Amino acid sequence: MGKKIIIVESPAKARTINNILKNEYQVMSSVGHIRDLPKTRFGVDIDNNYQPEYVTISGKQKIVEQLKRAAKNADMIFLAADPDREGEAICWHLMHYLKEINCHVHRILYFEITPSAIKKSLSSPESLNLAKINAQQARRVLDRIVGYRLSPLLWKKVKRGLSAGRVQSVALKIICDREREIQSFVPIEYWTLTAKLASSSPPDFYAYYYGSQGKKRKLSDEDQTLTVLSEIKDTPFIVQAISSRKVYRNPPPPFITSTLQQEAAKRFRFPAKKTMRIAQALYEGKAMTGSDVHGLITYMRTDSPRVSSEAQESAKLLVSERFGKEYLPAKPPVYKAKKSAQEAHEAIRPTDIDLSPEKAAEFLKGEDLKLYTLIWERFIASQMASAHLSVTTVKIYCGAKQQHEFRASGTEVIFKGFWQLTGNPLKIKNNLSDTEESDGSDNSQILPKLNSSETLKCLGLDSEQKFTKPPSRFSEASLVKELETQGIGRPSTYAAIMTTIRDHNYVHIIDRKFVPTDLGFCITDLLTEYFPNIMSVKFTADLETRLDGIEKENSEWTSIVDQFYRSFSENLRKAEKSVEKIKPKSTIVEGYVCPDCGGEMVIRWGKKGRFLSCASFPDCKGILPFPEAGKNVEKTKHKGFLTSAKCPDCGALLVLKSGRFGRFLACQNFPKCKGKGPKPEGKPCPVDSCDGVLVQKRGKSRRSFYGCSNYPTCRFTFQGVLIPVACKACGFDYMSSSARKLDSTVICPRCNFNEELSSIDENRKSDTEISDIS
Repeated sequence: MGKKIIIVESPAKARTINNILKNEYQVMSSVGHIRDLPKTRFGVDIDNNYQPEYVTISGKQKIVEQLKRAAKNADMIFLAADPDREGEAICWHLMHYLKEINCHVHRILYFEITPSAIKKSLSSPESLNLAKINAQQARRVLDRIVGYRLSPLLWKKVKRGLSAGRVQSVALKIICDREREIQSFVPIEYWTLTAKLASSSPPDFYAYYYGSQGKKRKLSDEDQTLTVLSEIKDTPFIVQAISSRKVYRNPPPPFITSTLQQEAAKRFRFPAKKTMRIAQALYEGKAMTGSDVHGLITYMRTDSPRVSSEAQESAKLLVSERFGKEYLPAKPPVYKAKKSAQEAHEAIRPTDIDLSPEKAAEFLKGEDLKLYTLIWERFIASQMASAHLSVTTVKIYCGAKQQHEFRASGTEVIFKGFWQLTGNPLKIKNNLSDTEESDGSDNSQILPKLNSSETLKCLGLDSEQKFTKPPSRFSEASLVKELETQGIGRPSTYAAIMTTIRDHNYVHIIDRKFVPTDLGFCITDLLTEYFPNIMSVKFTADLETRLDGIEKENSEWTSIVDQFYRSFSENLRKAEKSVEKIKPKSTIVEGYVCPDCGGEMVIRWGKKGRFLSCASFPDCKGILPFPEAGKNVEKTKHKGFLTSAKCPDCGALLVLKSGRFGRFLACQNFPKCKGKGPKPEGKPCPVDSCDGVLVQKRGKSRRSFYGCSNYPTCRFTFQGVLIPVACKACGFDYMSSSARKLDSTVICPRCNFNEELSSIDENRKSDTEISDIS
């Protein structure tokens, strides 16, 4: 009698399930997808209703044969890949190979890898979900059409190695649009006015200028502020009205994929890719005490905040025991999901509610423990009662006619609720966007007991000039939030999207924020001009909704692909005819000149960020460090350092300069005289008691250098520029300078005596701040 087989997509998951079921089943792994569109050709038959041409993925033939051999003698086969579209597609492709060998092939679904969940799924196997498979096929074919048709256009018109994508390109456009908003932003001046006040009882508190004559007023310049200050100086501050209101802070819902990525980025600075990798490991299983291995969290690719009744009951019991019944809500909370959410999925939560972070610390370490703690605390908090606050607002009048109004706000926590677990931030936001003025009001302060008509003592008045700020650049967390809000792509793809646009040099990361490169702007502008639909946020979101409809309504996927392809192919034909060869424009930085050739400098990018490079690169390789933002910088055209050595051709002095291949000596009269300094060849070795001379040699890297002719007895190497002047301290024949760094210091290679050369640079100071070019 044959054995029952379970096939999963991950070796780690296979080990965990095998540990749960012991020897009852043979658990095998497909190691991801086994069949896909070919890499070397388009693989979609446009004329045959967009039928995809699937092939066995290179390197997976051996795995397919192993699965086939095992299937021949199996009584039953259970396909147990992840419960999402990709998992369903993996099972469908497995079915393609196994259905002719064994007719007893079933699909099982589970959302956590625990003994109860696995055994329950095995007791109620299902059929494959063709609607979900078609939804995945439609996305795959659309991505292939965009990627394999647009990318070659970019290769021809811009440069090879570039890529475009249905969601990736829209994400890049969102980043570029934000950068242009920042570049065109004009800051608006405003002023805040703060009064430090004291009543008959402590503590002291702050009140903020609100307006005059009963109306809200903005202080837009210093003159207005000084006028108000002169009118309220030495006048009484009188409490006119006190109002209090109750505020309820509800706990956040349990994590879904996107919110987990956002919170991990904020708390731990985890990139989305790293967060998903750690979450995948927690889901697939970790070794616990003894030999017990099972998944610690539910499936981490989900857009539904739904929680099972069993998990809610477990959380209710834990909260009641740990904090008390008063910390439970009146009824179990229900969190609303988006229309596109797959309601069959649960939120990301711990599989064992009783496994607290303190207990998990026995076998989880470092980043695994951090993420598990985040998930556990978020889920438990989501099942707790709301925090109750009392927010008090005080209106305070001052001025000779009591015409000016200040306001003070304070917050008091009445009941901590879920803050008992997560901590109390005591921060009520002012609900202002980045581009609006803030009056500086601080709702988190604690006010003293105040009475109406009470006269307050003014301890000080402080005015401050401020400017509205441009929108912030996107971080990984804020970009994920923006993509989700706009309905672009799906959370499970966000990590891959951000990795792709970085790897193709479309963006760089500065201070953990996305900054588009010149290439990124170039690609975005080209695609926006010729493919407005693909680059439209609304069009992409609508297309995403229609793709979701394939799964929910079982609509025909090929009709959606056809509607897209008709307009896309027409735009592609126009672009291939109209677009000329494009070279991404580099930003020229005014006021900076190349230290080597005196030409213009442009902003370029390297592994360590931005730097200034000669616009004539690669003919000239002059570079300068990128100036720090906000500082006045000395802009220099280097002409070198004057030495006392004589030119062998005309007798003028030699100058230490910097060129493409390092530092060198050249005649002061260049270009009239092209005399150069001598090479070290044949010069005496500076090591005491050595009678060798310097000879040219080659190292392992094939680079030339000068070393002593008495090697290996003498291991001296000369790695600088030889200055043919005698040392003033010991009289040795020559001095040396660094070969790579243009430095005013020359050193005697025998006694290390230092001598400073005089600079002949032309320095120009500029009042322009570096922020103008950054």
